[in-house]
Amino acid sequence: MATHEPTEVDPGTHRATARRGRRRRERLRAQELEERYQLANDHADAETADHDHTARRLSFTEQQVRELQRALTAAQAAKEAWRTPELDEDPLSIEAFLDRLPTLSHVEFTGRRTRALELDEHMKASTWASKAWRSARALDDYASRRVQGYDRNFREFCLTPPQGVYTVSAHQVALRESDSVSANARMRAERELPVPASVRPDGTIFMEAHIKLDHRGTVSPRLHFHDDTGGSTGKIWIGYLGRHLTTTLSN
Repeated sequence: MATHEPTEVDPGTHRATARRGRRRRERLRAQELEERYQLANDHADAETADHDHTARRLSFTEQQVRELQRALTAAQAAKEAWRTPELDEDPLSIEAFLDRLPTLSHVEFTGRRTRALELDEHMKASTWASKAWRSARALDDYASRRVQGYDRNFREFCLTPPQGVYTVSAHQVALRESDSVSANARMRAERELPVPASVRPDGTIFMEAHIKLDHRGTVSPRLHFHDDTGGSTGKIWIGYLGRHLTTTLSN
């Protein structure tokens, strides 16, 4: 029987293969770091934009209050000008937020309550609940204006708001998902969220519009909604509140 001598591997070939493998891993690592760096930059920009929005709204509100106080004082209504009104406090938990949501006329929650309540296990739950409540009130004001003939989308509503409405920073609002998410069957399925049959007969719809309640951390909660203000119900349907759904970066 013929025997075969083991084939010797040229050490030079082995080293070249190893070098190619290292270079490939380094390129992939560099690409990953670049993506994470860009994401961190985007998050920082969004945080700055949110802060600027809040600061501008606060400055505007303070000026408006002072002008109203001067006008009331000049009109011999100083008592009313300096009266401290009773204000509703923001909800301190996601559970409290969900319990208060039915008080709004044009916004309803159709998502999984248990999934939303998972956010209450985190230290930032009260901050997220407050942001969710402001978001819901902004959506409610938007829907109310739509009934009255307002013809722009929610992001434009937040960019150039009518007087006397709640808004959120437009940088928190995304009306579309990325193409990579929309084209991915599993990720798209995560965003097929419940709506009444009056909105869609099969009871679900691809709910890509969302509000970013946070930009940092592994949770980064999102509030996904469907705008049916131009449809049969005239309402906003919140189909999801919870930790950030899967994306290409988290996959």
